[in-house]
Amino acid sequence: MNRRALIHRRLCIEGWLLHVAGLVATLGCAVLAVVAIIRPAQAKTIEVSAECARLDEFLKSASDIRAQARDIRRQIDEARARSARLAARIPNAPHEAEFLGQVTALAREVELEIQDYRPGLVRLMEKHGEMEVQLSAQGTYSAICRLLRRTEELPRLCQVNRLEIKAPQTGNLCQIDLTLVIYFAPDQPASVPPGGNPRGR
Repeated sequence: MNRRALIHRRLCIEGWLLHVAGLVATLGCAVLAVVAIIRPAQAKTIEVSAECARLDEFLKSASDIRAQARDIRRQIDEARARSARLAARIPNAPHEAEFLGQVTALAREVELEIQDYRPGLVRLMEKHGEMEVQLSAQGTYSAICRLLRRTEELPRLCQVNRLEIKAPQTGNLCQIDLTLVIYFAPDQPASVPPGGNPRGR
């Protein structure tokens, strides 16, 4: 084989090697494209699919969430109404004479006779005041029970603090000694003299 044929053959081999190298480079670029572009796109697609599934589940529960929201709003409205009713039963001063009239009217309805009524200790708290009211009454045991049960119906908020019932010695009339606490919310706290307790007006 002459020199010219060898050179031609060598050039052909080198040409094929260049083609192979170009093909390898092309394949390498394709692999890099898969790694750098396609795989992140696939991961993003999976992420978006999962988010869509989550949103679908959220939309399915939307009616339940709206029902829960309506129930919460109803509870808030009821709490506000209770708070307003409670505030209406708490004046800004003790007004124990007015409370006496309310208790006397209730006692008359339940057939209980009030014999003594004494305003007592006043305590000023951070946001409200409390006043003890002591009363003695006479009536049947059922009348006493009716009075205690219906104190919640009084226009004034009060709470039973002490109760003593003496059995009748004759007949069916019991003696009751009762201490109630009434509440008030003064705009300006009253000053308490040293060693003494303020009295309500």
